[in-house]
Amino acid sequence: MGLWKNDDDTREGKYPILLRRDGTVVEHPYFAILARDPCAPAALRAYAEKAEEIGLPADFVDDVRKLSFEYEAYRKQAGDGDPGAPRHRKDDPNIIAWARSLNTLSA
Repeated sequence: MGLWKNDDDTREGKYPILLRRDGTVVEHPYFAILARDPCAPAALRAYAEKAEEIGLPADFVDDVRKLSFEYEAYRKQAGDGDPGAPRHRKDDPNIIAWARSLNTLSA
């Protein structure tokens, strides 16, 4: 099983809609990294390293590094997720229709 966006039935991805705090939909591609994902802490640390390398604010870099440890602690308490698992939830057709109408990630 690869990324859901590469499957004809799930072109919108596993998480088809990302909303900002003001309710607007993010229009550009994104990749969700969830705390139960065993790869998440390493991904966040790599992100922090790159952020530091390109000169993003030190507080931001530190917060991303701290988040990697928070994700580790959460995963130890909640258990490992399975990011490569096949589909196991029933899609809500209204959500999928909404995501497809936005046409932000299906290209």
